[in-house]
Amino acid sequence: MKRILLEETGDSRLVNSILGFRAPYLRVAHEQQFKALRDLGFVYETSLISRRLAREGRPLWPYTLDYKANKCDSAYCNQYCYKGFWEIPLNVWKCSNGYYSAMLDYCCVGQNSSTATVDDWFDYF
Repeated sequence: MKRILLEETGDSRLVNSILGFRAPYLRVAHEQQFKALRDLGFVYETSLISRRLAREGRPLWPYTLDYKANKCDSAYCNQYCYKGFWEIPLNVWKCSNGYYSAMLDYCCVGQNSSTATVDDWFDYF
């Protein structure tokens, strides 16, 4: 991944500044993903969705994978330890249409997100 980016850009400063990863379409590759990212020098991953905010009204904060997950909020929790590697979970949002989503662009704000005003967005948050 980083090798291809370096070949394409020739900018090692840019490549070395990339510390985190989000899986395309939030499709997590389980343990293989955590291990590969750690081995490639990534510091964090942010693809796991937490529904705790929707259930309990409390967000799930970033945590390390220093220990395997004992209470899992996702089908993709780590079963092994990855010392020093961080998970920054995506907390779900309650959209104005009543659905929950980890991606804000899925939520509709106001009558139509395309025509929503700054005040509509402010009220949403």
